[in-house]
Amino acid sequence: MTNSFELFDLYIENLLLAQYEVSEIFPHNLTKGEVREDFIKDQCKIQFDNIVFAKGQIANLNNRYSSQLDIIVCNKNTRMRKLGSHDLVASDDCKVIIEVKSKLNNKEANDFNKKSRRIKRICTADEKPLCGLVTYTLGIKTDTFLINFGYKYNKLLKSFIYDKNLKLQYPNIDFILSLHKDDEKNAQFYLRKDNQKSKYILSLDMPVSKDFFKLLEYYNKIA
Repeated sequence: MTNSFELFDLYIENLLLAQYEVSEIFPHNLTKGEVREDFIKDQCKIQFDNIVFAKGQIANLNNRYSSQLDIIVCNKNTRMRKLGSHDLVASDDCKVIIEVKSKLNNKEANDFNKKSRRIKRICTADEKPLCGLVTYTLGIKTDTFLINFGYKYNKLLKSFIYDKNLKLQYPNIDFILSLHKDDEKNAQFYLRKDNQKSKYILSLDMPVSKDFFKLLEYYNKIA
């Protein structure tokens, strides 16, 4: 039986999906992307008071900096250097990087994998920031996409099975929340990398966004 907290997460998840559909009225992809990104950020801000959700770049004292980042999660006491509507954040104050996609395929995943690798190199602290994606849709079949993270679709069992022999194609991505749902093989999912086991943990439990919010809840508590 679904508890009240999961019902709340399902409510937020449905809000995100509804806002995605409503924002389709805008003709420009950049506008659609920004309002979707801002809506996710606003929903997170409402829930977590001890962390700041910024947008902009991270940099270190050696003048190494990232490209533009959608959402930067950092502690509430982090110094926010405002550059217009964007922020400049010290790399070691960064806890989580979130990139929001309207549609995700292998090219976007590969590009973000490279971006994540650079972000982790910029940060000099022992604890590197987590880098993950939130996507509304997938540009390819879920079973084809999840092969890159060690999972095969078993037709007999009608489920995704972990295969340790599959090579991880995007090892610098720490998590992915996919809100896309079309059919049995295009189920919503949440992926989280387990660095100790060098594998990804796949969750299909509804609502899938609950694990994403649990991640943010952890940083909210330790801030």
